[in-house]
Amino acid sequence: MTIQQIIFDFDAGTVRGTDWGRVQFDPVMWGKVTGMKSGYINMFIHSQGRVGEVIWVVQNLFMPAQNVKNCPPSAGNNAGLSRGPSSARPGRRPAAVHLAKRSTPMSVYFDLRPGVEGSGPMDSIMVCFVVSKQALPVVEEILAKAGSFRPTRVTVKPVIVNAEGDLLDDDTSTRGGEGDGDDSDMVGPPPLPPDPGPGPIDDLAFPIAIYQNNQRNMQCAKNQCVPMAHANVLQYLEDRYHTPPLVWFLPQQPIPGIGMEIPQGEFSTWEPVPENSLVANIDSRTKRKGIFDFNTGSGTRRCQQIRGVFGYMAAFGNLAKVKFRHQGGDDPNYGHETTCDNDDFIDLGGLVTETEGANPTWNWIFDQLKLGRGVAMSFGRYDSKGERKSGHMLRVWGAMRFDGKDYLYTLDDSVQGDPSAGGKNTGIQIEQWEVADTAGPGDPGNPDGRLNMNGSTWEIEFAISAEAKPTL
Repeated sequence: MTIQQIIFDFDAGTVRGTDWGRVQFDPVMWGKVTGMKSGYINMFIHSQGRVGEVIWVVQNLFMPAQNVKNCPPSAGNNAGLSRGPSSARPGRRPAAVHLAKRSTPMSVYFDLRPGVEGSGPMDSIMVCFVVSKQALPVVEEILAKAGSFRPTRVTVKPVIVNAEGDLLDDDTSTRGGEGDGDDSDMVGPPPLPPDPGPGPIDDLAFPIAIYQNNQRNMQCAKNQCVPMAHANVLQYLEDRYHTPPLVWFLPQQPIPGIGMEIPQGEFSTWEPVPENSLVANIDSRTKRKGIFDFNTGSGTRRCQQIRGVFGYMAAFGNLAKVKFRHQGGDDPNYGHETTCDNDDFIDLGGLVTETEGANPTWNWIFDQLKLGRGVAMSFGRYDSKGERKSGHMLRVWGAMRFDGKDYLYTLDDSVQGDPSAGGKNTGIQIEQWEVADTAGPGDPGNPDGRLNMNGSTWEIEFAISAEAKPTL
C-alpha cells in the first residue's frame, strides 16, 4: 500500500502541495495478506489537527480477484508475447503462454487534509484500514468501530500525475505552452469525505455490479490517452471474443507505440512506430500534432478521436466487425457522411456512432458493460470559475451500485511519456470513482446533468461503447 500526495503536471501548468491524495494497493499482495479473492477496503484518517476525530476518507474501494491464469493467453504483461506468424489462421490463437503475474495497482483519490484547506508537502498521516468481504454501509456505527482501532503512521510520498490529452472539440481545452505556475485552482478541491448517516444498519443488500477483464493496459505516450483508451477497448474485445469457434481478430499487437508526425513541407504524414503496435496505428490516424517521440505531441480533439478509431477499424477490421454508440458530445452522429467525415481524407469504412443520450449516465455505462461491450470515457477538469483546464480519457471496465451510490472503475496510465523512463509500467493503474451529478462547473451545489467524479469539479463529458460482432 502506498499513500501519495499528487503533483499535477499538465501542459497548462503545475499544481503542487495541495490536499489531493491517492492511495494505491497491490491487488496480488492484498490477496496474499488477507486470503480473500476479492473484497473491499475502507480507509480512515485520524486527524492530527483535531484530536480524537476519525474521518472516513475512502469508502468501499473494491479489490478485484486476480484471475490471471483464467484470462486468455494474451492477457497480462504481453510485451513479449507474439501472435505467431501472419500466415496463421486468424480464427486460431497461438498456444497458451503462461506469463508472470503483473500486479496493476488499484487507486482512488482522497482528501489528505479533510476539513482543512491546506497547502505544502505532507510527510505522513495517521490511518487505519478496515478490510471486508462485502461492502460496508456508510453509517455512524461503522465509523465509531473504526475509531476504536489503533491507527498507523504512514509516510506520504509525492508522485507526479500528468494524465491528460482530451481536447473536446478545440485546441484551447488544454492550453499547452501557457503555463501559469502552481495554480491550485486548476484541479479544484479534492474529493469530500462521505458523511455517515445514523444507524442502525437496515439495508444489507448486496451491490449491483459488473466487472470486465482489467488485465490489459499499456504505457501511454505524452497526451496519448484518447488513442490508448480506444486501443485498450479494442484489445478487450479481442481477448473476449476471438476464441474458437468465433473470430474477432486485430493484426497488431498491444504494445506501446506512437503515430509519428513526418513534416513534408506545408503538410505532414503520420506513420505508426512500431508498425505492429495497435495504439500506434490508431494514433497515426488520429493525427495529433507534434509527435516526434514518446514525450512530445498534442492532445486529441473529438473529430480526431473518431477518425482515429474508425479509420483504424476501416483499415484492419475485416475480421473484427464493430458497432459504436455514444452519450454526450456536441453532435448526435459522428462518422461516415456525418460529423468528422473526410476532413483528413481518412476512410471511415461506413462506420458511424449514434447518440443514446445528451450526457453519459451510470445506467447506460452499466448496461454497455453488462452486454459485453467495451467502453471509453472522457472527463474534464474544471476550476472554480467553470473554466476547463484539462481533460483525460480512460477505458471503463466496471460499474457498481451500493448503498445509494454509483461507482465506475477505469484503467489508464497516469504518468505519460517514454515507457523506458522511470521503470516499466510506471503510472499504469486501475481506479475507482464515485459518480453523481453534484454541481456544474463554477456553480457549486447546482447540478448540470453531468456526472461529477468523487464529488470534485471533474465532470464526465463523453462515453463511447464498441460492440463486437464476431463471425464464425
